[in-house]
Amino acid sequence: MVIRKSAMQRFEQWLEQYRNFEKNPEKDFFRLDTMRYLCERFGNPQNAYKSIHVAGSKGKGSVSVFCASVLEEAGFKTGLYLSPHVADIRERVSSPFSFLPETEYEKAVNAFIPAAEFFITEAGDEKTKPTWFELMTLFAFFCFRSCGMEWVVFETGLGGRLDATNVLLPCVCAITQIELEHTEYLGTTLQAIAGEKAGIIKQGIPVCIAPQKNEVKNVFEHKAREMQAPILCIGDAANINYKSGNLSGTPPGCGDVGSNFDSAAEILFSAEKLRQFEKAYGRRLSFSRPLTARLKLQGKFQAENAATAAAAVKLALPDIDERIIEQGLEKAFLPARFETVRLPVQNGALTIVIDGCHTANSMKGTLETFYAHFGARCHLLFACAADKDVESMARIIKDSPCSFSRIALTVPGSAKRSDYEKTVRAFSACFENATAAPSVLHADKDFGRAIRQAIDCAAKENKTLLCAGSFYLAGEVKNAIRELNPAM
Repeated sequence: MVIRKSAMQRFEQWLEQYRNFEKNPEKDFFRLDTMRYLCERFGNPQNAYKSIHVAGSKGKGSVSVFCASVLEEAGFKTGLYLSPHVADIRERVSSPFSFLPETEYEKAVNAFIPAAEFFITEAGDEKTKPTWFELMTLFAFFCFRSCGMEWVVFETGLGGRLDATNVLLPCVCAITQIELEHTEYLGTTLQAIAGEKAGIIKQGIPVCIAPQKNEVKNVFEHKAREMQAPILCIGDAANINYKSGNLSGTPPGCGDVGSNFDSAAEILFSAEKLRQFEKAYGRRLSFSRPLTARLKLQGKFQAENAATAAAAVKLALPDIDERIIEQGLEKAFLPARFETVRLPVQNGALTIVIDGCHTANSMKGTLETFYAHFGARCHLLFACAADKDVESMARIIKDSPCSFSRIALTVPGSAKRSDYEKTVRAFSACFENATAAPSVLHADKDFGRAIRQAIDCAAKENKTLLCAGSFYLAGEVKNAIRELNPAM
């Protein structure tokens, strides 16, 4: 029996021939000439709908899904472009609450592949051969036009200034928290990285900035003045309160998360700060009351992301009702953002928390949220890509009150470059003088075996298992869970 592949499976298989930068990164891959050429040949599909453009080091996926969820709740046909995907490539090109209909993917893939092949051959220059991510982004532009989207929210891939998404002319931009990441491509200081992210700020287009360190905020304010772009700094304009709750009920499986936590966010925008913004830029921006929402995405940092998204949508749609914003924020969900799964095992159900945190600050936030919900002496499965600051993450894990009784180290799958030996060295250096027993660390380069063993050990010892460090690891964990229980 021949099983017919879905449209996006065929697209993903076709796309693999362009898997160049992702496995063999070089700085000269960063350019916009190829994207501009291909967009023009496709009739500039990115201009067929209104858009919001989101960049940052951490939280950009969350801000993107918050924005898209609110727009969809407001009644607009809304698209959402995210990266990376966790378990299914359709996560990259979707609606905020579901994948697109298979017929839409089929129509777009059938039209896109032959046209892309023709235009790439037509260009005939090896130097302008598109990357995997450029073609992925181009397909998203094309597919959303084909679907007749009214609004689309786009998350950048890497950086901002030369990211493939930066051919957009959005209605609003948003920039989330900045950290040291991808330093070999974006720069070795926070200011340098902020400068790359600030590249999405366009002439006269308003931009919302999540809470930042002063040296980072200064970079964005300077760029906004240069581009005559209205800028709203959420750290100055909003007071954000977050109350973490307890896990309740039994999550039925992968993808059901957050509604099982009793956590609430309250966002109070300063009327005075918003009046100053309106006076300075001549743009309407006001909230009639504080926003309150029970977020499926957990952690105080997610409340900050929700505030950033709420302001961005208000700038795009000044008359949108506060209740619609709250309802959209409450419905927003992303896989591998403190995603909680209950896996049936012999002695009951194993709780697994899956989080793609891969920077020092995001790891710290995840551990704080994890400890608030589950306490200490749990198990950890960790892996990260080669370009991540594993030393800092290892120190944060060691100093965390979580005090993991077992830490399994591996690689985040095969799709992303990793440095297994560097990871083992970093954790060994942190834990060799720790008071914890030497057996706390368990390393295995075979990620499939490491995942299965981590699940088995946590189940036998009745411990909650946290899987963290990489979205690619998150995808492999979710695949393993589905193999153990296909119903999930």
